Amino acid sequence: MKQTRTSRKNTTNGKEPKNQSEKVYYIIIAVLLVVLLGIIFYILANRDSAVTIDEGNLEPETEIAVNSDEDDEEADDQDTESVEETEETTEDSSEQTEDEDESDQDEQTEDEATEEDTTDEESETEESTEDESEETTASVNDNAPLDESYVPNYSSGSSDRVAISNAVTSVTSLNGSDMITWWVGNNGPGRVFTVVSNTAQTDVYRVNLQYGEGQWHVTGVQELSDVPSEYR
Repeated sequence: MKQTRTSRKNTTNGKEPKNQSEKVYYIIIAVLLVVLLGIIFYILANRDSAVTIDEGNLEPETEIAVNSDEDDEEADDQDTESVEETEETTEDSSEQTEDEDESDQDEQTEDEATEEDTTDEESETEESTEDESEETTASVNDNAPLDESYVPNYSSGSSDRVAISNAVTSVTSLNGSDMITWWVGNNGPGRVFTVVSNTAQTDVYRVNLQYGEGQWHVTGVQELSDVPSEYR
């Protein structure tokens, strides 16, 4: 009897671990099934939401396409307008360029005319200066022609007095408005001499002249320290 009970206990003890391991397997299988079902449910739910989102986005995409067409038309219109404006600007710039060219040509013509006038004036001035220098240089001549038969007119304002005064101013630093004629006298047949000075009497000259070939010639110029007393 004892052995039978002992054998029963052993049998019972041997079955209990086997039953426990089976329970563990069942539990793991159940957990895996639950996880699998959760994954399947998650996938289905995401698919539905994706379809819903796509359906909700259909109209905005269409609107965007329409708007893009309108934008293209507006862009084409703007391009056309910009091309027209560019053509108008080009025409205006060409007209301005033509006007500027014409004005430049006019200015160049005026400048050339001004330069020609200036050149003419300068040439005339140079010629007059050369003439004056020639007259001044030629007015002092020791070998001037002489007409000993000529009798000068010493009266104030006579043609001889005016010609003598002009000859004196041409060979001295004096001028008619700043010259005092102290004496005009005979210096031989057809010859005269004159004593002149400026109004301040700081520049005093004795000038010898002689008449020949219809005019007075200066034959010598002498600068004096002051006006001689006999001519005052």
